[in-house]
Amino acid sequence: MTRDEREALSQRICNFYCDSANKSVKTTVNYFIKQNIPRRTIYYILNKYLKYGITKNRPRSGRPLKLSDKKLKQIVKSVNNRTGVSQRKIAKDSHVHHSTISRNLRRRTSIRIRKRRMASKSVQERLNEKNVPFVIRKDNPPNVPQARPIETIWSLLEQKVYENNWQANNIDALAQKIKKNQKNLI
Repeated sequence: MTRDEREALSQRICNFYCDSANKSVKTTVNYFIKQNIPRRTIYYILNKYLKYGITKNRPRSGRPLKLSDKKLKQIVKSVNNRTGVSQRKIAKDSHVHHSTISRNLRRRTSIRIRKRRMASKSVQERLNEKNVPFVIRKDNPPNVPQARPIETIWSLLEQKVYENNWQANNIDALAQKIKKNQKNLI
């Protein structure tokens, strides 16, 4: 059932309730049940009418689903020929969801906002050209301390430096303590 059909049905039920049924809910419900309208729907419409005095959908609070042409022109003006513009920031300023911004820019304009891509391939190619040694990503997994032995060494050094609740008074004292314990690790 479309919105227009729902509103027409609501109008019919309310008109019948006020005019023909002499404001009797039971009579109204029985009449529309015979027309194969679900009982719950009839009660819902009547409750809404009795509570608000109107059956049409009224504007609700929250983010709008659509952008006006004026608002879209403002967004296009703020986005055009600029880098570093975030859809989420635009959405927050416009009081809509970021997907609404994306959808409207995609459908109603020629602007395409894309995620910034890392230039890792070009950097790797440049390092290879200059013969600079580096560890490729698959050999150096992120956030896996167990796979990097240096993390174990740093952990052991930290334990040795700060054993017995030792605290550094200044940077020089810390540096001396680290150098002293570093020799003991090797």
